[in-house]
Amino acid sequence: PLVVCAPVPAQRAALGALAALPHWLPTLRAELTLRHEALLAGLRTVPWLEPVPAEGGTFLLARYQGFPDSMSCCIALLEQAGVVTVPGAAFGPSGDPFVRFSFGNQPVPRLVEATERISRMPAPAR
Repeated sequence: PLVVCAPVPAQRAALGALAALPHWLPTLRAELTLRHEALLAGLRTVPWLEPVPAEGGTFLLARYQGFPDSMSCCIALLEQAGVVTVPGAAFGPSGDPFVRFSFGNQPVPRLVEATERISRMPAPAR
């Protein structure tokens, strides 16, 4: 018979990671909280964005003003501030007044820099 499973070294590595979880989880939680707060504070300085605090996960939504749709807002953020976001419309029709920011893979200084670049963008036409 043919048996397919994860290789033994991968199983051992997974066990090691699970055993270490209680030790690094508080550190990870604290770091993600700092990142969330930095992004939230920075986006609150942008008059045409209304960030919504994340209740979990590593993404933050912000309601935008002055753009016809979430894709045009995302394009402006990329072209004018060099910040990549995801259009809310990608998540369904009710997501269109929002853009999604990720804070899970960037350190706090990088998030602060991104929000500073966004704050220097010209206000969109209303």
